[in-house]
Amino acid sequence: AGGASVAWGKYENTFREVGTRYGVDPYLLATMAGLESGGDPNAVGTTDDAGLMQFISPTWNEVMPGYDLDDRFDPELSIEAAGKYLRRLSLSADGDLDVAVQSYNAGLGNVMRAIRNEQPLNRSRYYLPTVVTARALFEQGLADESSTPGMLNNAIDRAGE
Repeated sequence: AGGASVAWGKYENTFREVGTRYGVDPYLLATMAGLESGGDPNAVGTTDDAGLMQFISPTWNEVMPGYDLDDRFDPELSIEAAGKYLRRLSLSADGDLDVAVQSYNAGLGNVMRAIRNEQPLNRSRYYLPTVVTARALFEQGLADESSTPGMLNNAIDRAGE
């Protein structure tokens, strides 16, 4: 959840605006940013993925037609693309957000083949459970921050109980 906190701290308003625009949980978007790039808008992955939300070239071109590949490094555009893409995936999966989130990482076709037991997801199989856990920790951290001076103080207080 650390990367989510970094991204949220810099782009909270954008996560909220995009979440509202596309009907996507802004905490989920921030969590995914944390997992995808550690909250770094200049991150470059090993498979042509780039930017805060780690878009590969074909997906970027599909979701953000008319934008240059270098625009993946614009955090606001990257968040916009993620909200738009997650919404599209959710609609394609008949509203199943779990399938949409898993598809964000593995591709919708791969996820659907895994659901039909036609192929395993291999290393991508951990993406959805990691997102779900990290999102819960991130939201808890935000709640803890609003009630006391900081997450670390709460963790220390709980450890002493």
